[in-house]
Order: sequence, then C-alpha cells, then structure tokens
Amino acid sequence: MKTTLALILSTLVSTAYSQCKVAMDEVDAFTGKRTVALKGDYLGTLVQVAARIDSSYYLYLSTHQDVGCSQTGQSQVWFKLDDGTIIQLPHVGSLNCKGSFTIKLDDYIAELKTHNVTTIRLIGSTSYHTEELKKGQDTISKGLTCLTSL
Repeated sequence: MKTTLALILSTLVSTAYSQCKVAMDEVDAFTGKRTVALKGDYLGTLVQVAARIDSSYYLYLSTHQDVGCSQTGQSQVWFKLDDGTIIQLPHVGSLNCKGSFTIKLDDYIAELKTHNVTTIRLIGSTSYHTEELKKGQDTISKGLTCLTSL
C-alpha cells in the first residue's frame, strides 16, 4: 500500500513538474530556502518570470520601453483583471534602471489564479508602459497554479 501511494504521489508531482516548465529548482545549502523559477515567457512585449522562494511568490517583469528606474516603494506594477479589478503592487526589488520590476504576489494569489490579467502597467520613475494583453495571452494564472502545486 505504501509503495502504491508513493508511486501515485511521485507520478502526480512529476506530472505537475513537467507541465510547469521549471527553469530552476534549488535549495540553498546555507539557508535551506527553496527557490523554484519557471522558464521566462512573454506577455505581449513584456518578459515575465514567475518564482517561488520558500512560501512567497514573485513575478519579475521586464520591458524594453524607457520608464526610468524602478525604485523600491515608489515604482509599481498594476494589473487589470477580467472582472475590472485593479491590483496595484509595489516594486520590491533593488534599484533598476533597465526596465525590470520585481513584485511580491502573496496577498493576491487567489485573484491572480482565478482571473485573467487583461492589462499590465509598469510605472517607473519617469514614465509608464501599458501592455494590453490579447485573449489567451495571460500566463500569470497558469504559472501561479504550477508554482503552488510544486
């Protein structure tokens, strides 16, 4: 019975793992923190990478548009969902002047897994870039579903 249960569990985990397009799955030898990152994907012209570090979820977004610098606590990423909800998240990464933003998704996992993002706005220090996503182009909910299953 234990062997059968272990086999079923490993099959489910390996199926979820293979469907998630994992780029990295590592445990830090010093801190014991597990980091799982999915392969990068495009959201319109934006590049996205979804990641989980221990029990926290992050999204890294990058644009080639000049929006100035992304500054911790000042710059933001806004998501407009298919039900009209707007989620505003602060950039939590280091100072970056190359169009990259890091946001922590922990408080919005449920909404982002169950709704499609229709529009993304990256707000930098001097400007912003708005990306309208085509139907079926949103991969944020799929990525979060994968990360929460691993």
